[in-house]
Amino acid sequence: MKKIIVRPAALVKQGQLTLYSTSLKVSDLLIQNFYNVDTLDPDDDNDKGY
Repeated sequence: MKKIIVRPAALVKQGQLTLYSTSLKVSDLLIQNFYNVDTLDPDDDNDKGY
């Protein structure tokens, strides 16, 4: 079962760039497969992140 995290976010615009600023609980970061530092864009199979 996939856990959905719902958090408020603030819209930030920098020129043509649109960002959203939010916060997470440490426990959210510990969810298995929550993030992957090897892939910046999960929709792009060629993206290798950092």
